[in-house]
Amino acid sequence: MGFQECGGVFTALPETLMNNRPPLAPLVLLFTLLAASCATAPVTWEKPGGTNDHWVKDKVACQFKARREAEKRFRQRAGGSSTSGFRDDTLSRDMSHFDAQRDERRLFEGCLSARGYSKKKAAPPKK
Repeated sequence: MGFQECGGVFTALPETLMNNRPPLAPLVLLFTLLAASCATAPVTWEKPGGTNDHWVKDKVACQFKARREAEKRFRQRAGGSSTSGFRDDTLSRDMSHFDAQRDERRLFEGCLSARGYSKKKAAPPKK
């Protein structure tokens, strides 16, 4: 049985990441990238013998686990200094946010893989 998931970032970043709001230009770029990532071919997660109920439970559990770990890593990175020596360096902050999103996605996918799911490209929609 296949379960579809958008190919991009799954949810908004944790609340602690949103407390340091970036300027408007990076936000516009972020939303553009998010829209483009969801416009790509969707991903299907398959698990032999899996039911929709199992998928929903596993997906929610993996999202929670991935978000918690990504937030922890983000806080550890945020404790360091930026490349310019200024704590509010926009590039460093934006890169930290990007790293947190990437970490969350990878952790989510790793969790699903550990639960027996495999990632497949979804078939194009029928016309």
